[in-house]
Amino acid sequence: MNKILLLLITFSVYFGACSDVENPPAPNEEELITTVKLTFTEVNNTANILSFTFSDPDGVGGNAPLKFDTIRLKPGITYSVSIAFLDESNASDIKDLTSEIEEEKNDHYICLNSTINGASFTYKDVDDNNLPIGLLSEFVSPNSENGVISVSLKHQPGIKTGSCDVGETDVEIGFVAEIN
Repeated sequence: MNKILLLLITFSVYFGACSDVENPPAPNEEELITTVKLTFTEVNNTANILSFTFSDPDGVGGNAPLKFDTIRLKPGITYSVSIAFLDESNASDIKDLTSEIEEEKNDHYICLNSTINGASFTYKDVDDNNLPIGLLSEFVSPNSENGVISVSLKHQPGIKTGSCDVGETDVEIGFVAEIN
């Protein structure tokens, strides 16, 4: 368990606008992302749909997140995964930013990683340059094992190459994951 806590600290939550001096300026104003929702659907049993959420409506600092789910999946299963990004900082005006990311797909890349031995993500959506976006993917769960599944939304206007090493990080979440 200490290993998982260390990984969570390593995969801390980062919120911010794309304002890195070394990278080109964003072509539009960046949105606050307070909520990340992952939906896992079993490929061979589409009735089995599992949703996991990180929600911190007041953003970085301030209050602790209201919701930070642990991802619990079955071993040996292939899941279709979709991701949604929201701004829930104003309860009366919740903004779903997922369609904006889709519209600006040539400038965004969702980096999906796992510390779980044998787990893998396969991207199922691409931009106009045939580079992955990450709103839709497939996840293969290994045998029983625990770890961290991280989701990082990168803003990469004019510099997208399919690498997580460039651009500004709009949001990064490390979900504890239990495969058993």
